[in-house]
Amino acid sequence: MTRALLLDLDDTLVVEEPAAVAAFAATAGVAAHEADVLVHESTFTDEEHERALQTGHSTARQAAELAREADVRLLVLTHVSTRYAGGEIRDEARATFERTEVPRDFDSVEVPFVEKGEPELHRYDAERASA
Repeated sequence: MTRALLLDLDDTLVVEEPAAVAAFAATAGVAAHEADVLVHESTFTDEEHERALQTGHSTARQAAELAREADVRLLVLTHVSTRYAGGEIRDEARATFERTEVPRDFDSVEVPFVEKGEPELHRYDAERASA
């Protein structure tokens, strides 16, 4: 069975309280347990950990740790700061959780039934789409 879950940090996380950050991470891990796909914001690399904490965002490593602990099938990182091309975020996350993707605009993720294979990122092809 394919499951979907959307956790909105802006409505849930109070970054001024370290206990709230820990509580949210624990709740998200339980909610994402064995999910087919975890879509998680990853605005910064771990080098900007303090900035991420101050602004209520996550690092690629934090998202990957959650994906690993929750035993998800695929981690999809979004809301990447424009200071990154995307590869840095993906590579940092893959060091912790290999099945990580950073989609671009109009990309899609196919989520087949478990017995049919793994979730997979499909890159948007403008030429093919207009044909």
